Amino acid sequence: MVASSTLKLQVPAVDQQHWLLSDCISSIEKAVSNEGRSSAVNSALNRLADFFRMHCEDEERLMRIHNYPELKEHAEEHRELLSYVAKLKSTAFSSEDSLSMMVFIQNWLHEHTRTSDRRFAAYLSEVGG
Repeated sequence: MVASSTLKLQVPAVDQQHWLLSDCISSIEKAVSNEGRSSAVNSALNRLADFFRMHCEDEERLMRIHNYPELKEHAEEHRELLSYVAKLKSTAFSSEDSLSMMVFIQNWLHEHTRTSDRRFAAYLSEVGG
């Protein structure tokens, strides 16, 4: 799991959701690396997809409320990952493939939080959000 300090933006609701997303990803990685039953992996992946969709909606709603100027670009990053997760859910894959896909998603979350989300958090701080 990505260290929780890496995901902290000092925006409590977003920070909590980032931690939960990272926990979902770690659960899937563990199930896959332990040759988990495909039903358990699929269930965890569905949970991740649903939660990630909700997180994106919440984050984008907050951006709209505060008239965030980079909303369109940020939302596009979200759409790209949601599309990737949807493809992952619909693909029959080996443990090795699924583990590398989960590592990709974990890395994406880390990088997205470190760059795009940090810019948003700085903007919120500036506007008093």
